[in-house]
Amino acid sequence: MNFSLQFHYKIKIERRFSVGLVANFCMLIYSISTIDLFKEEAMQKKFGALRAIGTILKILGIIEAILAFAGMVTIIVISSVMGNVLTIGQFFVDLGGSAILLGIGVGLLFFFVTIIGAIGMYGMGGLIYLLIATEENTRATVIMLQSQVKQ
Repeated sequence: MNFSLQFHYKIKIERRFSVGLVANFCMLIYSISTIDLFKEEAMQKKFGALRAIGTILKILGIIEAILAFAGMVTIIVISSVMGNVLTIGQFFVDLGGSAILLGIGVGLLFFFVTIIGAIGMYGMGGLIYLLIATEENTRATVIMLQSQVKQ
C-alpha cells in the first residue's frame, strides 16, 4: 500500500510538470525494478526438474497426438488395401465390400482413444506448470507481506 501511494504521488508530480507519457512509463519501469519483490536475488527460479518434466510431458502429448492421426490414417489405408477378405486364424471371412467402412470405424475409434490420452498427457504438463506458478506467487506474496511488516 505504501508503494502504490508513493507511485501515484510521483506520477502526479510528473504530470504537473508535463514531462510526458514516455517519462511516466520510464518512471513506472524504474519503480517496478526497485521493488525487492522483482529482484533476481529475491525471486529465484526453483523446481528445475519439475519444469523439465512438465515440458517433456507437453512434448510427448503433442507427439502422441501426431501419432494418433498417423495411426488413424494407417489403419484406414491398410483396411482399404487389404480388400474385402479378413483372415481370422485359418478362416477367411468375406466382408462383402465393407472393409473400408470397418477400417474407418476402427481408425476413428483408435484416434479418439489415443487423442484423449494425448490431451491428458499435455494437461499433466500444464498442471505441473500451474502448481509451480502457484508456489512462486505464494512465495512472492510472503516476501511482499514481510517487507510491509518491516516498514
